Amino acid sequence: MDSAFIRQMEVDRNEISLLIPQTSQPPSRFSFYYVPQHQIEELLKDGSEVATGTLSFKARDGVLGLFETVSMSHSEFGWSFASSRVLAVLAAIKIGETIDVKFDRRFEEIYRISKSHFPPGIPDSGYSTYRIHVCEDVVRPDGFRIVSSFEEGQEPIKSRLPFFFGFRIFGRDLDGAPEPIWRSFLALSIRYCQELRWHLSLLHSAFCAESFLDTLLKTRMLGGGLSEDYIEHILRVGEKRDEFQAINQMLLNGGLSKKEANKLYEDVNKRVFSKRNKLAHGSASSADITQEDAVGAINRVVSLIWDFDPSARTHLLITTGSTGPQSLIDEDFIQSCTDEASRGLRVKNSF
Repeated sequence: MDSAFIRQMEVDRNEISLLIPQTSQPPSRFSFYYVPQHQIEELLKDGSEVATGTLSFKARDGVLGLFETVSMSHSEFGWSFASSRVLAVLAAIKIGETIDVKFDRRFEEIYRISKSHFPPGIPDSGYSTYRIHVCEDVVRPDGFRIVSSFEEGQEPIKSRLPFFFGFRIFGRDLDGAPEPIWRSFLALSIRYCQELRWHLSLLHSAFCAESFLDTLLKTRMLGGGLSEDYIEHILRVGEKRDEFQAINQMLLNGGLSKKEANKLYEDVNKRVFSKRNKLAHGSASSADITQEDAVGAINRVVSLIWDFDPSARTHLLITTGSTGPQSLIDEDFIQSCTDEASRGLRVKNSF
């Protein structure tokens, strides 16, 4: 395959996605708002608001709303959060030929590949007039294969001009920067939601919450001069109810009453830990965990992290790229496809 017909670029995730809270539209409709990443500091402050030009809403509500949405739908927002690396690939496809795409840099693991069909931007190209089937196959950390065919009864054409396809590859970077372990668990929870594996999503939401709470307590106790071995012992034998009380006193400066802290623990336990324990101990099966269970656990954990540790909020933001594979279409790319199509016509007319 001529490399002139394949382009790739790392997606620059330079925008933060938020869900605009709906007050008058049907609940099945969503509006998304994007904030430039350089505004992240303002977004993370307590009580910060986002103004869209027509309405205002709290940044916290926009973040939590987006998590609820991506947990309930097969969306690029969810895959973006679950991935540490996103790659855009543009391929000009000659239908019927297989194309092997080799990445400039390997992934450690690929979660998903999405695809889109783009017009070439020139008149009478034949875009959208052909019934075709295109899919990705043989997905590896260093690339994948594109397989295509015309649908039955469709008149074929050899030109690539009508068939500019963009692919977006989501996965884990081989040499990615380290992130908090709770963030890795939360990413896996979102990923399993995207794959409709509700029980695995709930399990990883619980792992996320436990890791987050233990990290908060350990960091504070290390600052108090306790030995690491003793801290590990406390975290191993301590009750989660007591952990909530300790976090309230040490990190929230007693902002919650003892009754309020207990009520918060009971809610997290009901929606996250109790259901996880039933799965782990065999009193519930994977089929017993519903989408509502998984989404509820994610929502509860994300709100807990946002409220308990402002410094962790940056890890809850879902960043997306403002450009797609179509941005790789330029005059050289179009000219290569046009020249190939012209050569094919000359050969055909010579017979």
